[in-house]
Amino acid sequence: MEIKHRDLVTVFILTIITIGIYFIYWAVKTKTELKRAGADIPTAFLVIIPFANIYFWYKYSIGYLTLIKKIEIDNNIAALCSIAASFNPFLSMFAFQAGFNKIAKKQ
Repeated sequence: MEIKHRDLVTVFILTIITIGIYFIYWAVKTKTELKRAGADIPTAFLVIIPFANIYFWYKYSIGYLTLIKKIEIDNNIAALCSIAASFNPFLSMFAFQAGFNKIAKKQ
């Protein structure tokens, strides 16, 4: 599994400078990394569609928690993560990336 390390400060600055466009780029890139590791995540295009983004973050959360955190999850945990990611995507981005960075250090 090839997970890229991204500096959290850089992620924050790029997100602010690009007025959130980097967030979409980040979602596409990390989704691709999770898919290569075996996650079943739909197209990142859903991130920009209201209400469809909840489904995207639900599937993303399942992939993240099972592949990165190695947590056996139930639907309640994944639903909670997807709602949090949908309503506060930037904070969730940092939480997800912090987990990715831990895995990237181990590689």
